[in-house]
Amino acid sequence: MAIYQTLKNCAEAKRQRQRRHLFETAIQRVIIHQREHISAAAAGNMSIFSASAQIADSIFGKLPSYDEALRMGQISAERKQERRSNSR
Repeated sequence: MAIYQTLKNCAEAKRQRQRRHLFETAIQRVIIHQREHISAAAAGNMSIFSASAQIADSIFGKLPSYDEALRMGQISAERKQERRSNSR
């Protein structure tokens, strides 16, 4: 009986890992899609970015100003480069 219970627990743990992996993958895809969309809008036309910001502002609350968002993006890029250089 103990072997059956152990196998049952192992199977449940495997299902939990698979579910967690699916959720993590889905969340990563959403984040990547949003980053691509925002980058394309910001690079192409400021009015599209402004319109997107206004829509998001009404849904999610106050967003940072454009200058602050640029500064935050620069800080993020610098940190990313630091992590890459430290990992080598």
